Amino acid sequence: MRLLILYQETGRGWGNRIARFISATAPEGWEVETQKMPALNLPVIDNPEAFVPENLPRVELLLALVESSGLAQLIPDIAETVQAEAVIAPVDFETGFPPGLQNQVKEQLAEREIALLIPEPFCSLTERGVKHKKLRQFAEVYGRPEFELDYDNQKIAGVEVLRSSPCGGSPAVAKELQADRITEAARKSGLYHQYYPCKASVDIIHRSAYITEAAIKRARQRKESKDDENLSEAR
Repeated sequence: MRLLILYQETGRGWGNRIARFISATAPEGWEVETQKMPALNLPVIDNPEAFVPENLPRVELLLALVESSGLAQLIPDIAETVQAEAVIAPVDFETGFPPGLQNQVKEQLAEREIALLIPEPFCSLTERGVKHKKLRQFAEVYGRPEFELDYDNQKIAGVEVLRSSPCGGSPAVAKELQADRITEAARKSGLYHQYYPCKASVDIIHRSAYITEAAIKRARQRKESKDDENLSEAR
């Protein structure tokens, strides 16, 4: 898959972190390009083509990491320029991509027959219900965290990341959970998620932490169910 990641160099560092993590961990066979964009703190862009970078690569999927409304307004023009089949424009803080602007971008991309996902927060993304092949392909690797746990004497002995949050928080959580008691793992995972630290806005960061906690709970349930099946077979 050919993927272009647009990010803005800001003091928050949200987009930069995601771009670096995906570039470093993308599956074999993916071609990942990144494009740094200016802050574009403009309420309206009257001449969008003047802000579209030259010589952008042709890609199948565009990941637009929006931190200002200026970049959000450029999404349809950039998507068309790079001939993207689909766009992911996550929302980890609404100030840069408010609902009204989201609707505007949806309409413009629909006119161009370009698929769009706007996950809020980004780490809520799953392939469930997603029909477009490239969007599914991305969501199978990055989005809502999924873990596999191993533990001994009620302490965690290993954590495998099956799907990571796009920011790279999941591997950090997995590392911190080593040797923690299984009964405390879900609660602590939410704290570790925030300690990474999560760069979502205050109104969203708690949802992101809950998503990680829920992922650890699911992993524990799968582990216990598997252990019960093995015990039944042994009998």
